[in-house]
Amino acid sequence: MHTESFGYWKSFPALAVGAFVGLLVLIGLRVEYYDVMQYEPNMHPAIAFYFSPFLLVVVLAASLPLETLFRVWHKPSSHVQAGFIGAGYATLLTWWAFPTHWFIFLVLNPVVLRTVVGLTLRSRRTRKSSAPLS
Repeated sequence: MHTESFGYWKSFPALAVGAFVGLLVLIGLRVEYYDVMQYEPNMHPAIAFYFSPFLLVVVLAASLPLETLFRVWHKPSSHVQAGFIGAGYATLLTWWAFPTHWFIFLVLNPVVLRTVVGLTLRSRRTRKSSAPLS
């Protein structure tokens, strides 16, 4: 496993793919949310799939400046980690996708995901580097 962080622009494709996948999951959950809550919107919630490129631009426009700030605290060390962090940026739209449950963002956001992924990878590295006790 590559343990050193890599450059901002080298991690950008994984971050963008993660944001796109997170956005598609968010839109899919939004469709189910409207069905479960029995909301009657003016247009079908799945129409958001047609606007996903525009929504991706909005998410990336918000996430790129935030990513430069968050990299001071924790830089991703793999493409997978950058992808998870990118998916976390899609949660910026929870206020739109789940209007009455917007507080989901407080639990699933880029800062929390960055911390969880960082701690998980650190604990895995610690386990691999420790010698067996036999």
